[in-house]
Amino acid sequence: MRDFLFAATDAVIADVSLSPVFAAPVHALPHTTELKQRLTALFGRLLDRAHAAGAADPGVTQADMVPLMCGVVYAANVHPAATPEDRAANARRYLVVLLEGLRTRA
Repeated sequence: MRDFLFAATDAVIADVSLSPVFAAPVHALPHTTELKQRLTALFGRLLDRAHAAGAADPGVTQADMVPLMCGVVYAANVHPAATPEDRAANARRYLVVLLEGLRTRA
C-alpha cells in the first residue's frame, strides 16, 4: 500500500490535470468514472490487506485516504519549491509524515 501511495502522489504532483479529475463528483466521460472506480476498488483491497496484516489502523477507512492524500498534494503544491523535483520531494516527505506520524523513533 505504501508503494501505491507514493506512486499515486508522484503521479498527481507530476500531472496537474489529475487533481481536478479525482476531485470531480461527476465526470463528462463514462470511461473516467470506470477508471476511478477500478482504482478505488484496488486501493480498497490494499487497505483491507494492510488492516488484516496489522499495518494500518483499523479505524482508518478508504474514505479517509482521499482527503489525506489531497492534503499531501495541496501542501506540496503551496510550499515554495524551486523545481518540480523539489515539489515532488516535498510531497514524498509529507507522505512519510502522514504514514509514520510525528513521533520520533527509538
